[in-house]
Amino acid sequence: MESIINKKRENQMFYGILIFLLLVFIYSIYSLTNVISSPITAHVTADSPDELLSNSGAPSLIEIKESIKDIGIIKQSPELIKTSFEFSNIGDKDLIIDYISTSCMCTSAVINYNGEKSPVFGGKSPTSEDYELVLPPGKTATVEVSYDPMAHGIQKEDRQDMVRVITLYTNDPSSPQVQLRVKFIQAK
Repeated sequence: MESIINKKRENQMFYGILIFLLLVFIYSIYSLTNVISSPITAHVTADSPDELLSNSGAPSLIEIKESIKDIGIIKQSPELIKTSFEFSNIGDKDLIIDYISTSCMCTSAVINYNGEKSPVFGGKSPTSEDYELVLPPGKTATVEVSYDPMAHGIQKEDRQDMVRVITLYTNDPSSPQVQLRVKFIQAK
């Protein structure tokens, strides 16, 4: 008698779980159908048709002529080592560079556009967070990089392979951070 009661309880539990799972399945199908059939809307705001058309071109696009510079062997001396990188805006909208960082305090960078130089970024200079370069479409600017071979003190090794990285922070949607690399061997 007791086994018959246990069997009935097991069957009731089994059917209860089965009904619960069936209800979850039906609800899932119903919810999915509502999501698929609901319309997707986008809100576009513009003060005039001309403004709407002006925003429809290609975004700002940064082009770097050469992102890695190998400057060979340099001697450790108090003289700064300098090199530069040229970049252009090949997009249809203004390219904005709003910050530059360097990988080490021994390296600093300045942007030169139309003869005007930005504040110094990196190196031993305070961070220049208020700077913003607006580079119109088709225009070119230069990142001037300086490396101080004595910044870390007297070198112990005869030769050291070095790489210093300069990062540009841009509004280019495909390249929000662009890295420039300076490679060299530093000799005593």
